[in-house]
Amino acid sequence: MPMSNKYINTIRGLELPSSQKFVLWVIADHANEKNDGLSWPSHAKIQADTGISKSTIIRSIKELEKKAILRVTRSKHFNKYQINLRGA
Repeated sequence: MPMSNKYINTIRGLELPSSQKFVLWVIADHANEKNDGLSWPSHAKIQADTGISKSTIIRSIKELEKKAILRVTRSKHFNKYQINLRGA
């Protein structure tokens, strides 16, 4: 499922550390625009797509949450991510 220009153009212009931007880019790549930016790639999938360590991915996701760019719903089986670029 290709990433929409809605996300690409905004993410490209964000001033974020490269690891955060890359993690957000991969999460956005799995997002469905019709579902308001929802996606649920695993840490392993994000790691495979980025080559970034799992600890850096987790840290990047936490920082993106603090910045209110990403909302995470955690469960036993997977995390669900919702991208919020309205305030970005």
